[in-house]
Formats: sequence, C-alpha cells, structure tokens
Amino acid sequence: MARSGSGLVVVLGVAITRRATRVAAVLLAASLASGCARDYHDAVVAFYDAANANQAAVVSNQTVLRDILVDAEREAFLQREARLDAVGCESDSVECRLEFGDRAGVFKLTPAAMEPPMQNIVALAGDLKGYAAALKAIAESNAVADVEAAVDDAGGKLKKLVDTTGQVASKIGATGGQSTVAATNIDWATPAALATKWVLGQYIRSAQLDALQDATSAGKKPVEESVVIYQQAAEQVRRVQSARLAQSVTEARTALSLPGGRNARNYENYLQSVMIYQGFIDKKPAAMATSLGGAHTKLTEALHGSPRSLAEALKLIDDVIAQAAALQKVVAAFQEAQKQRLEAKKAGGTP
Repeated sequence: MARSGSGLVVVLGVAITRRATRVAAVLLAASLASGCARDYHDAVVAFYDAANANQAAVVSNQTVLRDILVDAEREAFLQREARLDAVGCESDSVECRLEFGDRAGVFKLTPAAMEPPMQNIVALAGDLKGYAAALKAIAESNAVADVEAAVDDAGGKLKKLVDTTGQVASKIGATGGQSTVAATNIDWATPAALATKWVLGQYIRSAQLDALQDATSAGKKPVEESVVIYQQAAEQVRRVQSARLAQSVTEARTALSLPGGRNARNYENYLQSVMIYQGFIDKKPAAMATSLGGAHTKLTEALHGSPRSLAEALKLIDDVIAQAAALQKVVAAFQEAQKQRLEAKKAGGTP
C-alpha cells in the first residue's frame, strides 16, 4: 500500500522480477508520493474524452451532410439541373449502380444516399475511440487482473485500428510510405503479449503505469498511421463535397435569375446553400485527428518519464474537444436550417 502522507510505497510479496533494473520503478515511487500518478490517470481519461468527442462529432457531421447532399441532389434532379443514371442493371450486367451528375456532365458521383461521404473517417474515429477506451480501462482498474484484461483488450483494439487503417488506405488509394504500417501484418495472435505478468503483491499503480507504457508504445505507430490515412480520407471528402455543394450554390443562384425566380423560397435556398458551403469550409475534421494523434504521442512520452510532455498532451486534448464542440455547433445550425427549409416547403405545398 502507498501512504501518501509519508511518501512511503510498500511493495508486498516478493521483489519485482520483470524489469528489475528499470529506473522507472524508482521514479514511480516518487511520482506516487507527489501525486503524478493521478495526473497520468486524469490525462488518460481526458484522452478518451477527446477521442469520444471526435467520434461523436464526425458521426453527427456524417449524418447531417448526407441528408443535406441527398436533399440537394433530389432538388437538382427534379428541377432538371442534374441527372441520375443507372449504369449496368441489365439482365446480363455484372454491375448495377447509380451515377449522379450535373446537366453538362462535368462530374459524376455516387449519390450521397448510396455512399455516405464520411464513412471512412467515421470508421477510423470509432477505432481510435475504442483504443482510447482500453487505455482508460487500464487507468481505472482496481486490481492487477483487471489491468491485464484491459491490456489484452487494448491489443485487440489496436489490431482492429491497424486493419481498418489498411482497409481505408486501400479504398482511398493511399500510396507510398504513408500506408506502410497500416499494410503490415502485425502479429497480434496473442494480445496478452502486451501484458506484463506481474508477480503477486505488485503495487496496482505500478501495474497501471507499466501497462500504459506498454500499450501506448505499441499504439504509437498504429495511431500515427491512422491519423495520416484519416487526413487523406478527409481530403477526398473535401473534394467530393466541394463539388456537390458548389453545384448547390450554382443551382440556387440560377433559380433566382430565372423569370419569376426572385421569390422568398429561392432567396432562402440561396442563402442556405451558401451558409452550408461556408460552414463546410470552416470545419476541419482532419484537424481533430491531427491533435488527437499529437496528444497520444505526448501522452506516451509523459508515461515514459517526460513530465513536460503531459502539459502538451493536455493542451492538444483540449484542442480536440474544442474543435469537436465547434463542429457540433455547425452541425446543429445545419439541422435547424434544414428543418426550417422542409417546413417552408410543406407550407408552400412544394414537393
């Protein structure tokens, strides 16, 4: 047991045999006495909170942008500003798919209803949250057996993150060294390889620190790699959504210029289309991933004896949470605008 008042750490049972020469064991006693272990616990929990906020924000954004784009495509098609083509779909076809394009054939895209634009980002964000949850479980465990179970879970979550990163990298055509780690077949056949088999009586805080060091070290490359692929996926989303949303602005402006087009409905549609596009430009899901990856790196450094890195990790964690909150506000504004537009259409008897 540790007596915080005296700074004395009593280790029951036999001497620690694994890493007996590690200086970290000595430093840990001092950190426990000074309260630093609690700081690491709080930082790990905060890292999970940031990963959770990131995931929630991109899921909300995915849903709202899909609905916005589906609505814009529907309006464009009904107003003959765009076309919807079935490709294949014959009795002897090997494929059957839809293509949505503008009237002049400038671009062709899978309709948003068929392939949500941010699904790759959502998948990566979900796996980053899963890994962060495993780290949180380690930090909050009350027994060595629970710590070991949480470390095993961290190994499984890292394997899933690596697999998803590789799948997304392949889907978006990531090239060069950027997808090297994601494509590597890392042997996670026995996730317990990450775990430390602690001897009877080892102090729980020491077990937690040991486990967090192992887990974050193992996660360093997979997390870095997932962030790189996340950024590339976000850039592809930006290009696709820019094409869709720019067309929405053009169509709304054209509607205003037609004979009899200067009416309240077309005016509101034009304002909304510009607001949606501007909001899309302002929010940057990739920035959240960058800050989250940086926070993981700094947290890993702090757990390995660099206390100054802890403050940097917490700052990056705060950045992620602030960016996620800002994105959620934009999403809420989009939802409200869409709601008002639908109500106006119903009131006016339009389809």
